[in-house]
Amino acid sequence: PYYTDFAKVDAYNLKVYGDKTSRAGDRDSLFNNDWFVARDADGALATVIKCTSREMPDGAEIEGAALRLLGTPKLSMCSHDFTIARYNARINVSYLRVFMQDWKKIEQRIRDLFDQYHINDAR
Repeated sequence: PYYTDFAKVDAYNLKVYGDKTSRAGDRDSLFNNDWFVARDADGALATVIKCTSREMPDGAEIEGAALRLLGTPKLSMCSHDFTIARYNARINVSYLRVFMQDWKKIEQRIRDLFDQYHINDAR
């Protein structure tokens, strides 16, 4: 994971601008997404997941097999990118941050669907 260190951002803004308010210090800014990366067996970048900052409320929770919305104004989201080289495909899937714990299952299911439904042999 890669997280924004908001204490350092706030300290910098205070020192340089005299306050903590700037787009860079906004916890809800796209500049401050949390990043998660995974590499393949050869060490090449295989998966990139960018999520709303962990400092923002998720806005939902999982209770057993059910999703419960918590009534917050925004829901924390993730954007998940990976490639399937044999199909020359780049995949992007978005989901609520509370489902990020299942990113491997989500990615594997999509890979399985490609394998199951391809029309021509993969090269």
